[in-house]
Amino acid sequence: MRTLIVSIHSQIEGLVFDIVSKMQTWELMGETVVPYCLRSVGLSVGMVRNDELAVYEWGSEDFSEFPGTFPLPIACRVLVNLLDYVLRSRKWGQTEQKLECFAANLMWDLSNLAVGLLMQSLEIRSFSVRLLLPTVFKSLRFFSSAKVLVNGAPYMISRHGADLLFPDMQYS
Repeated sequence: MRTLIVSIHSQIEGLVFDIVSKMQTWELMGETVVPYCLRSVGLSVGMVRNDELAVYEWGSEDFSEFPGTFPLPIACRVLVNLLDYVLRSRKWGQTEQKLECFAANLMWDLSNLAVGLLMQSLEIRSFSVRLLLPTVFKSLRFFSSAKVLVNGAPYMISRHGADLLFPDMQYS
């Protein structure tokens, strides 16, 4: 029965992601589904708002029209599957700017989320290591580096770590 539920869940996700891809509504996903899932994860581990270095902002009072949260495993799987879908789309040659920006922002927040979850209980750390970190590492195979704007400040995540970018400096 559990296998059937997971299969149905995956099919629904695939359909939604296909629609978003065809309609080019990545911003909508970044304004709704992604913050809601991040909020679900955060609230499940006792956070009341996003980290200050998060691209996608959320707080415990957000989404009042959608009360409640997804369980931790479902919220994380939606985020991971979404990033996997974006990476597969990129591999297929769909490299539009909106998709690249969405992928970089999601990769940034998933990276921060994975590290944050490593500071939680053994069960949650294990979940982060089994589910989130492999996806983050896989995404770094597709992007040698990615730039994001966090609260107006440019940052870069790469295979070598994350850095604050200073606009007046030359980077090699």
